[in-house]
This record gives sequence, C-alpha cells and structure tokens, in this order.
Amino acid sequence: SETPLHEFVQIVQFDLQAWHEGRAQSWFRDENSETFSAWLDWWIDRARRNNPGYVYDGRNDLRRHECAIPFTRGALILHGPNPVPEQEIAVVKRFADLFGFAWDRFLELQRLENQNRALQVEAALERVRSRALGMRSSDDIGGVTTQLFREFIDLGIPLRRSGILILDVEPGAGEIWLTDPKGALRKGEPFDTSALHGHQTMARVYQAFQQGDPHVHTELSIAETVDLVFFWRDHLHTALEFAGDDPPVMTRRVSAIYPDDRVHNHFMMFPQGIVFLSRTEELCEEEVEVAQRFASVFGFAFSRMQEITRAEQAARQAERRAAVDQVRAEIAVMHTS
Repeated sequence: SETPLHEFVQIVQFDLQAWHEGRAQSWFRDENSETFSAWLDWWIDRARRNNPGYVYDGRNDLRRHECAIPFTRGALILHGPNPVPEQEIAVVKRFADLFGFAWDRFLELQRLENQNRALQVEAALERVRSRALGMRSSDDIGGVTTQLFREFIDLGIPLRRSGILILDVEPGAGEIWLTDPKGALRKGEPFDTSALHGHQTMARVYQAFQQGDPHVHTELSIAETVDLVFFWRDHLHTALEFAGDDPPVMTRRVSAIYPDDRVHNHFMMFPQGIVFLSRTEELCEEEVEVAQRFASVFGFAFSRMQEITRAEQAARQAERRAAVDQVRAEIAVMHTS
C-alpha cells in the first residue's frame, strides 16, 4: 500500500528530485486546477484521521499560492494568496533545517528509549522466568503470581489485579491464584472446569483457551464485574478480599477499585492455562505483546515443572519397585535356605 508521502507526491505533482537537492518548489492552485479536488479531499481525509471533528473552513479562499521548503525528512508547506518571495523562502529554509535537526534528534531519542524499554522488558521477563523455573509444585504458583503483578507495575503498566488460572491440574480440574489491588496473594480452592460454562464472560474465555486463541479482552461495567466476582466466589472457590460481602457492599468496594465504572480484563493464554490482568484502561498493543510474552514464559516454566514432577514421581515409583523386588528376593532366599 502507498504511504502518505507517496499519495502526496502523486496528488500535488511534487518534484522529488528537487526535494533531494534541497530546492524549494512553488506552485499556484485554484478550484479549476486539475489536482485541486484530489488534493483537498486528501488533505481533509488526513486531517480527520488525527482529529475526527476537523472541519475545513477554507473553501471561500480556493485560489492560493503554495511553496514547499524541504528539510531532511520532509518539507514545510506554506499557503497564501501571493507567491512567497525568495528572501522569505531563505528565512523559512533556516527554520525548516532547524526543524529537520530537531526531528532527527527526536527519532534518535525515541530509538534509545525503545532500546531501553526492550531491556527493561527482557529483565522483567528473566526475573519471572527464574522465579517460575524454581517451581517444584503448584503451591509455588502463588509466588510467581505476585512477581508478575510487581513486574507489570515496575514496567509502568498499572494493574488492579492479576492472576493465573491452571486448567489442566487433572482432567476436569482447575486452580486459580489472584492478587488483590496491593499485590497480596489470594489462592482459591480447586474447581471443576465445566463450571466455566456457567458464566458468559468465562465461557467465552474458556472457549478461546480451548481453541488456542492467544488473547481475550473484556470490558465490563461495575455491575457486571460484581456478578463475575460472585461467580468466581461461588463456582471457582476464589477467596477475594471482599468475597464475603453482600451485593451493595461489594458494589461499593469494586467501585472504589475501578472509579471510572469500566473494568478492562485481559486473558493471556498459555498451553496449561491463563494469565489474567485487570485494570481501569485497555492495554495498548505494545502492552498486550509484553503480557503475551509473560504468559509464554510462565507456560514454558510450568511445562518444565510438570516434567520435573513426572520425573520425580517416576523415580519414586522405581525406588518403590526396586524395594519390593529386593524384599521378594530376600524372601525367596529365605524359602530356599
């Protein structure tokens, strides 16, 4: 697809060679110009993409002189009723060059910030990975859940709550760990995964998990969130800090956590379960990508824990079989002696 620059070049018949050579270009346009209608439509469309409420008010002055004064990454466009004098072009060229320098500096700082951000994310991922790789049983998931909450806060991604749902503890059984708004752990009791079909939001999330979808975002009102909390309490056996309250009290307490009456929940899938993130605003695309990487890291570590658990169980079974064989051998010797 063509970029805005390509569109602009074609519509106004911009001379790229002159731009590369740093030469200003001037032209005259009126309502009878061959390119005027296309130019005006393009300009208004681009303006409304950034500002949907933009209203063009220049149709009473359709005759205009225009001048493009280049800098390293673009051009300053001047519009007016008269041609721009050469001496004024020379002055504006200095401003254009200064803007070009500032823009290059901005891009360099942006590049460095992005590099620093990437290093921060990698460090946070490594801390969660190390914590997760240290798991030896499902009881250790709670520590990873609180670590996950802290890392998101430190990355400047505020959360109201986070959690991990394991959906393959054994066939049809699941477990859930949640943090409260201060990051303290709230562990639930094992639950029947078929119960997830009993609530519209959780049925959607569980279906996405079963289908292998990577991410589900839900936006709920306070009332819908209270209903979800009751469902988690009664069917997923989740011990939230206010789970024992009656509906009016719970509504007030949830409203205090989510004062804008909107609750954005993100569910990041990994092979054995779901990483849950709750906040007052929807995650942006970059934040969703970071969250998916955290879920992937946890999924890998959880798989390793399962492998270690199976290996330890197999070793214990082998030891028991060896002990039984040893006893049988000794009994056999006793019978023959």
